[in-house]
Amino acid sequence: MAIYDEADIAGVAYDVDEIKEELKGKIEEALRLLDLPISYDRETIEAAIVKLEEKDVGEHFKKLYREIRNLYRLLIEERLEFKEKFDWLTEIYYVYHRRVKGMDPEVEQKKDRFMEEALKFIHETIDIEKIRKDFPIVEINEEFLKKIAREDKSKRFYDLLFAVRSYIERGEILDEDIVNRVERIVKDWREREKGIEELYADLDSIAKKIHMEKEERKSLGIGKAEYEILKLLRKRLNDNESLINDAVEIKKLVEEITFPGWSAKGEVVNEVSRKILLYLIRKYKGDVTSIRKLRDELVELLKKVI
Repeated sequence: MAIYDEADIAGVAYDVDEIKEELKGKIEEALRLLDLPISYDRETIEAAIVKLEEKDVGEHFKKLYREIRNLYRLLIEERLEFKEKFDWLTEIYYVYHRRVKGMDPEVEQKKDRFMEEALKFIHETIDIEKIRKDFPIVEINEEFLKKIAREDKSKRFYDLLFAVRSYIERGEILDEDIVNRVERIVKDWREREKGIEELYADLDSIAKKIHMEKEERKSLGIGKAEYEILKLLRKRLNDNESLINDAVEIKKLVEEITFPGWSAKGEVVNEVSRKILLYLIRKYKGDVTSIRKLRDELVELLKKVI
């Protein structure tokens, strides 16, 4: 300390006090946002996740948590007074990602310039393996649908909502009709436009469609990309057995000329567009305008799946 003069030391102390004050304010803001007692029982954690699904609350909480985490990492001995509340907010943040986003926060952390430190705090703060066991990333299958059907109406709605939304977040669902239907359900729930039972019935039909499509894809023995192409062809053309082969052929055709990041290269997109148009013209006779529209839809779909 002898090499620092009094002014330097005073400045450092002042900065730490300032950080502590800011951290305290943001932690209290996050706790007010959740409006729940600090508890690790499942009911409280579930209630917090439901709260975060309300309009704008989740995004506000995530932004606030990241600010809290970055302030917390700047403290050392002074962390102790904030540890209990920071640990609990970290658990909520982690569970929220698994339940609603369908992924661990580690995936998101790749975009965080403090990734290593952020992950270190998360792994030191909470029991990740216990969270993964208690809040698994849900697979929508027959067993899951039967299980939630036995739950009370509120719990089964939230469990199904989180499961379906996590499929969308992970890019498992590309069907715009389904995505739009889910968005309407979330809007109606947040604005209390419909009752839980009616919303659950809407969600249940979506989940059953997702399950049915997964089973069909499995029985056809084709990949996700081919299946998405097949669904679009079925929607725009008369459904027949040959469409399955067409979906496989279109995928193969595009794979031959694409590479990671191809959709950002105009010349490659144009070549994909040209090859698909030629394929459709050879295979299907009909209105050129309709074929071009289908070509455009296929190109946009392929940007997402290949």
